[in-house]
Amino acid sequence: MQVLITGASGFVASKLIKKIRDSKKHKIIASSSTIKSKNIVYWNANISPKKFAKTLSGFDMVIHLASYIPQNHQDEGEAKKCIDINSIGTLNLLNSCKLANVKRFVFISSANIFAADSKKKNH
Repeated sequence: MQVLITGASGFVASKLIKKIRDSKKHKIIASSSTIKSKNIVYWNANISPKKFAKTLSGFDMVIHLASYIPQNHQDEGEAKKCIDINSIGTLNLLNSCKLANVKRFVFISSANIFAADSKKKNH
């Protein structure tokens, strides 16, 4: 099974990549917008679904862990960036998977949701 994991530079993704690679049962391709390497597929939220679908051709599964974590949850610009990257980026990736006939999509949300909630409790 060929698997693409987004957010390769993140804590959870890096551990998942290692675990799956160690099992030697699946071919893992890591995807990132921050790591530049010949072994990493470049992905960002703005890539058109049609263009990225070509990259996904032949993949059986995408595990989506990429996300933008804002520095300041109260900043409107940061909120827009979260929507653009986390919501619209995920939609673009889902559409890419559909176009490329990827059969499985696993979405793992970030712990960032708890950071916003904990800030409310502290006020």
